[in-house]
Amino acid sequence: MKIGVVTDVHGNLEALEAVLHALDTEQVDIIWSLGDMIAMGPDSNAVMERLIDRGAHMISGNHDEAVVSLLAGKGHPESYAHTRPHHEWVARHLWMFLGLFRGQSRVSWLVRRHSVSITTSRAKSVKLPSSKNHSMIF
Repeated sequence: MKIGVVTDVHGNLEALEAVLHALDTEQVDIIWSLGDMIAMGPDSNAVMERLIDRGAHMISGNHDEAVVSLLAGKGHPESYAHTRPHHEWVARHLWMFLGLFRGQSRVSWLVRRHSVSITTSRAKSVKLPSSKNHSMIF
């Protein structure tokens, strides 16, 4: 089994597409993203959608954790105070998680196309049933 690993995409869809193309060339069987899928670059939503569409398994990084913490109303890490304005901007624009943390149905496209298990660092898990199986660990 060939395993492809991506990390620190930081919302850069163009870079992710180049890496996914290379992984396709190598004919990997499974893709793992080892954190920091979102923030910094302009395409956090598209990066997350693309990784989910590809069936990637994901582990959150420090930027992912900081944005999810803001969305969950848990505040922002002191150690990343210098990134707070940017993380707040990402949190306002990261539509795929808004429904999850605010009780709305904005993640319904995940339900229609995927089975996603999302686990936060506080051990709260949300399962969205459908035909495919993915894991996201936050």
